[in-house]
Amino acid sequence: RFLDLYVRSVFTDPQLHAKSILGKTLSPQTFGPVVNAFVEAFANAVPAAATFTQAMARSSNLLGKEQAINTYKSDMEAAMGPKTGSGIKPDQLERASIKAKTMALQSFSKQTLFGPDDEREKTKDELVKEIDGLLDYYKDENQRRMDKSLAAFAGATVLVIILYLMDKFSDFACDWYSDTCVRFSNILFSIYFTIIVVIGVNVFLLYRDRGQVAAASALMEMVKESVNLGLGYAEKVREHPDKQHLVAVARSFASDCSASLRPVYHKVIDVIQPPALHHTADLPTLNENKENSGIEMTEAKPSEVEKTRRRHRRSD
Repeated sequence: RFLDLYVRSVFTDPQLHAKSILGKTLSPQTFGPVVNAFVEAFANAVPAAATFTQAMARSSNLLGKEQAINTYKSDMEAAMGPKTGSGIKPDQLERASIKAKTMALQSFSKQTLFGPDDEREKTKDELVKEIDGLLDYYKDENQRRMDKSLAAFAGATVLVIILYLMDKFSDFACDWYSDTCVRFSNILFSIYFTIIVVIGVNVFLLYRDRGQVAAASALMEMVKESVNLGLGYAEKVREHPDKQHLVAVARSFASDCSASLRPVYHKVIDVIQPPALHHTADLPTLNENKENSGIEMTEAKPSEVEKTRRRHRRSD
């Protein structure tokens, strides 16, 4: 507790500012190399002019490289979309990487760097190698997102299985003599058939955009996620069969199902209503445009006869 208060008092101090070297802010990633460079410069207690200059140059180059890498990361993350998305095509990823790499190298070249040319070229080579390593990471991340693109329907898949079993149970139990069971069975069929159609459409779209391998991989991942989810809920029900825990499990399952269908809802909204109309804050209002509309806005005042009628109504 005291350590928490101490850390909060230190790092919430308005007078605490990030250290800057030659106009570039020091970050946790560059702190270690910069400290090592200056430790070498002050190794003999009295810094030599050449060694100190090299330390300053090395520090500025490292900070410039970090800013370029951050530029590359932000461009790639913007190109790949949200983390919960389905990724992008491999050729689109390659084009985005080439563009982001060009922007990062331009950002590095435009920065004010110090030191000899060989030091700058050495730092630039390190930047290129690190960007190539990040490209491998983004390829793996994009593949993971593609594999997980249908995993969001795991809850809906489990719901389909449950509704299907309930439908078949009612066929043998009471459909043969009860019209109520027949109507209930028809409702169940309509629900799980609609969910199956939605999942099938998403599989088809993935197959059309990414190919057979990507669609099959995503479908297998969805099945695996559905099995894990179903077994997890079955284990919870088995461990705590009392009513309170069953209600909690049902609420959690309903939340998973709604999360599965939420992306479909947003897609439908985007088709029905353009994104520009989702937010009405930017739409002009009558009060803002009445001066430029050429129409004089006046308030309708009641006539004397209307005032008399209102007084009679209140008196009655």
